[in-house]
Amino acid sequence: MKPRFILVFTLFVYLIGYHLPIANASANSVQEISDMASIVEEEGLSIQQWEVLAKENINPEKANEIAAFMEDHYPDASLSTEERDHGTKLIWNRHKNNDVSETYIIVIPDDSNYDYEFIFKLNGSAWNPSIVEYSQEIITTMKNHFFTENVTKFSCLKTQPNDKIDNVIFLENVLKNWNVQTLDEMKENDFVVLSGYTSRWETVIPTADKPMNIQLAARKGLGGKTTFTIGTPIIVTEY
Repeated sequence: MKPRFILVFTLFVYLIGYHLPIANASANSVQEISDMASIVEEEGLSIQQWEVLAKENINPEKANEIAAFMEDHYPDASLSTEERDHGTKLIWNRHKNNDVSETYIIVIPDDSNYDYEFIFKLNGSAWNPSIVEYSQEIITTMKNHFFTENVTKFSCLKTQPNDKIDNVIFLENVLKNWNVQTLDEMKENDFVVLSGYTSRWETVIPTADKPMNIQLAARKGLGGKTTFTIGTPIIVTEY
């Protein structure tokens, strides 16, 4: 199944001609995940997975600097190479006590007219004080060493409603508790995607009428189980 977020986000881009970077990208990703985790736990649900992603175009010199940093500071990271149609990916993977996974990616284009790209991913399946502390530490390191004000960032969290609460009730509770202003909604037989704005988070995407900084998705999968995803400012993982 293809990522459903592509259809929704492409619609926004087509309608308003929006291009990254996102405004106010310095907002606290750790706080965003904490907010998502809190509302999930308040509903008596468990976290399936959370993720923070940051990306920025870089030049070859910066790419060499990042590669040297990885070699010097993270010798425990495993390095792999992935050939793509239009370039090469250098991928470093690290794991923190099996609770947090880190992925560092440098995309090297075949065409020298295009910029290199640096992508940083941080994800896990649990959220507790020690993970919060470590996540804040590593994100601060990335911000201080590699990213500028042009960074684009995304945060998301997945959960599954249980027998006590279905996806409709959970969706309504998030909208109410965070005072989300709905901007767009898409419904099909097996999934719902809602885009909107909440004053809880600073990072926004400007749309034709109002700023947008939250997407909520509910998708029914195999066995009739529904996966619920919360993302800011958009969802950039498959749901």
